[in-house]
Amino acid sequence: MDIIKDISLQLTAANAALHRHFKSAFSQYDLAEHYLIMLTLFRMDGTTTPSELLKYVTASLPDLMSSLSDLKTAGYIELAQVYNDRDEQTIYLTGKAEVIERSLNAAVKEIAQAAFAGIDEDEQFNLWINLVRLNHNLSPSREY
Repeated sequence: MDIIKDISLQLTAANAALHRHFKSAFSQYDLAEHYLIMLTLFRMDGTTTPSELLKYVTASLPDLMSSLSDLKTAGYIELAQVYNDRDEQTIYLTGKAEVIERSLNAAVKEIAQAAFAGIDEDEQFNLWINLVRLNHNLSPSREY
């Protein structure tokens, strides 16, 4: 058996299923198009830069900046210049976004319960550790 191919298929399927649920949860706020950016911002405690955000979302810088502009216009984020870098901005979640984050917590808990049904906390932790290792081992900075 070629385990790496099966792992790749399972990760792809699990990722797609999780993101279908997240996208659905965000759609009630008309944020389905930007759910991954918002989910990532929530995970980053609401403050980051576009260059940091690009490490976690699959988008080009122009597409990301377009999405950030939409989110700013809708009142979910604010952008401010970084003090010592004219080319970089800091992204801040607004109070409007924080209200949505709190209300989405119940949906996220439901998604987690469904995803981890039959998987105890130790197994969840081991899964997380192994995924972190897998990502580290396959990071672009490593040569093969």
